[in-house]
Amino acid sequence: MRIIHTSDWHLGKTLDGISRIQEQRDFIDELHQMVVEQNAHLVLIAGDIYDTFNPSAEAEDLFYYALEKLAENGRRGVVVIAGNHDNPERLSAPEYLARHHGITLVGFPKDTVSAGGAPGRVQRTASGPGWVRLQIPGCDHQATLVTLAYPSEARLGELFDLHFANDSLQQPDDQKIALDYRNKVKELLNLMTKEFRKDTVNIILSHLFYGQGITSDERILSIGGLNAIQATDLPSSSYCQYVALGHLHRPQSFYEPGYPVCYSGSPLAYSFSEAGQQKKVILIEAEPAREVKIVDLPLKSGFPLVRKTFSSYQEALAWCSQPENQNQWVDMKIIHPTPLSSPQTRELKSRHSRIVNLQAILPQQGEAAEPQIAPRRLAELSLIEKFIAFYKEKNANAEPSPELIDLFVELTENLEEADD
Repeated sequence: MRIIHTSDWHLGKTLDGISRIQEQRDFIDELHQMVVEQNAHLVLIAGDIYDTFNPSAEAEDLFYYALEKLAENGRRGVVVIAGNHDNPERLSAPEYLARHHGITLVGFPKDTVSAGGAPGRVQRTASGPGWVRLQIPGCDHQATLVTLAYPSEARLGELFDLHFANDSLQQPDDQKIALDYRNKVKELLNLMTKEFRKDTVNIILSHLFYGQGITSDERILSIGGLNAIQATDLPSSSYCQYVALGHLHRPQSFYEPGYPVCYSGSPLAYSFSEAGQQKKVILIEAEPAREVKIVDLPLKSGFPLVRKTFSSYQEALAWCSQPENQNQWVDMKIIHPTPLSSPQTRELKSRHSRIVNLQAILPQQGEAAEPQIAPRRLAELSLIEKFIAFYKEKNANAEPSPELIDLFVELTENLEEADD
């Protein structure tokens, strides 16, 4: 069985208000081409399909366009789970229709999808809370998938209530909360992976923080470390062959549990903290009761993000004028004795249309002047864009990390669920 693993599409996401929808469409087309060339039987999408709980019609159209192309009229399996940016109910709403086209949409951690499927297409031969078994045309064996959609505290249940039961004024202990969260995830995974069989390909598909994913420039930011699970929280089942994760945008893989745990990463660079990353999807070649083979498939679609610092205005102007530098989004700083004038800013932008951030660094003060590209009015910004603008104002125009933005989205999500 040949399986493609991808995640964190963030359809509808902008770069400081600049649309990326055409780049995202180019990625979908490139992914479809890869899936066809690799003769993939199954595509796994590990959450954060959209960038917001309330995606635009344009973003939803692109998602359904992707599903139609990837599923090949039910001849190829497609399994999608909700991430922390997705509205679980909205993502899984077309599930009844999707089932007849070989597509499985899972919104909540313990959702049960119905068995069945149209003749001659992908069949769900069995299912239960948080798992499904698929028979795919052209495959001699089936796949058993654990589908743990984003397990937020609210979606997992009444974790916090346990700590306030005796004293409503007492603050919960962070370590105890973190342990309770990990135990709950571990309990769910152990329960669901009991459906793994020796004669099926067995994969966990989830959207969560894996503690080993902390690197020098990407940290897991969560309340009390609550969202980080460890290798010991993953099932010890000898039948488990691969864990397909979404959440972290940097592609990375780990083998500590005894089988591969992989983040495919986002298909496009969505923040200048991702500058220089080679984006990819992952091909898994799997047979029952054998180690899987993993192949990285580098992506070419989308413009790269780069950070450039120039020692003078003329140096920056010369760089902007070179054709080979045009197809990239740029965070630009220029060492300059004064703030850039409006004519200078216009000239730079006329030479390079993808300058996102532009700052003058005043050498005497040793710090950056105010950005030279006028911001949009506050009323025009989305909630996430307002948060980014606030963060940049308080942190010398530095970009918040994707993980910090994820945390902000999670907190607002929990507030919305509490209001409901």
